[in-house]
Amino acid sequence: MVLYVPGAGATRGAQFVKTSANPCFPPLDTDFYTQIQRVRNPKHASLVRQVAADAVDMFGTNFRLTLEAMFTTLEHTARMLEATGESRDFPKRELLDRRQRLMQAIAAVFEESLTQRREGHKELSSLTPRLCGYHERMVKRMRQGETIISFNYDCLIDTTLREYGSEKWNAHYGYGLNLGSRGARVTGDEYWQPKTPASRGEHKAT
Repeated sequence: MVLYVPGAGATRGAQFVKTSANPCFPPLDTDFYTQIQRVRNPKHASLVRQVAADAVDMFGTNFRLTLEAMFTTLEHTARMLEATGESRDFPKRELLDRRQRLMQAIAAVFEESLTQRREGHKELSSLTPRLCGYHERMVKRMRQGETIISFNYDCLIDTTLREYGSEKWNAHYGYGLNLGSRGARVTGDEYWQPKTPASRGEHKAT
């Protein structure tokens, strides 16, 4: 039995990051606000400006801010307002809107850094994921019954399991979720299934 544990920097170290001319890298907690400013797709321009403005409004113009710190501040402040009442400076609705924008910004950075460019348009990202040779080799080396525990919140390992995890991975059972009666609580897992899903007792947990 082998346990694979891709750390927080596994995606940043993906093979395509080293060979890509794209200036936006898969984000780390410490440089998320650097990467969001490197998003070139025009459809995200307004969102990028809003998220940067949110950070400046809360932490000042020369902020040194991590993604976790921003999330923690938004969550804790919103909870405090529930207990103590509205704040003139930060109404709860505005805090929730900022949190939603931040979550959308994470998706924008992932789209920019983890998907292929549209043909003939280097500034336009697509929904076609890039694949990493390092992740591919790891999945191909795996055997039935082995386990992956990932601390990453992107989908690179999930995409790799879908592409190369036939007879090893089953997305319906592999995440260890409470499926409920007849698996009704889990939907959309068919998108992540490999060509030949593993049987229920042979899937990987991630």
